[in-house]
Amino acid sequence: MIEALTGPVLSSIFHLLLFILLALTIKDKFTKPQADIADTVEDVEELIIEAPPKVEEPEPEEIEPADVSPPVVTTVAVENLDTEETALEDTDDEAPSTDDSMEVEAVSDVVVSPSTFASPNVFGGRTAVRRVGAVARFGGSKKGQ
Repeated sequence: MIEALTGPVLSSIFHLLLFILLALTIKDKFTKPQADIADTVEDVEELIIEAPPKVEEPEPEEIEPADVSPPVVTTVAVENLDTEETALEDTDDEAPSTDDSMEVEAVSDVVVSPSTFASPNVFGGRTAVRRVGAVARFGGSKKGQ
């Protein structure tokens, strides 16, 4: 019994001494250093701002009109095509079909792999027989279940 309490008692004494030592060395008064600020009054000279001199604007130069000729429009004769009939010629009213005898592996890239979690049954030890066996093995009572 004494051997079991020796470690915690020594640890408590060490931490208490450490706490007292820290309480003596750390002080709770914190002061900010005072800044050296002095109030001074100075006379300020008034500056007279003069208006800027006016800048003469240059006269705009005359732009000679460029020699622009109107674009030449040419017309091309187009045959009268009935586009509604040609658009409907390629349509198919049949529903798309699949080959039902095709193997799944030919279509799917998914590879079936064994599960990393293997359970012998879906109940996972929750049947009545397994519960009684677990109580007998690990202890406990039926009331606790």
